[in-house]
Amino acid sequence: MLAHILSQIQKWNKEAKGKDPIEFFIKRILKTSVAGSIPDGLDRILREGVRSFPYYQTTIMQQLVANLSHTKV
Repeated sequence: MLAHILSQIQKWNKEAKGKDPIEFFIKRILKTSVAGSIPDGLDRILREGVRSFPYYQTTIMQQLVANLSHTKV
C-alpha cells in the first residue's frame, strides 16, 4: 500500500505545478462530495492499492477485499 501511495504522489507531482507534492496529494485524497462520508479520493486510492497488490492468495488480501466489498463506492 505504501508503494502504491508513493507512486501516486510521484505521478501527481507533475500536476502539482510547483506546489508541495505531499500537500497536493493530501488535499486531493481528502476531497469529499458528501459531508460526513468517506472522502472520494481516499476510497479510490485504497481500492486501487488493493487492486495493485500482487499476492492474491494471502490472508491480508482476502480480508481487505472482504472489508472493501461491504462498502459501496
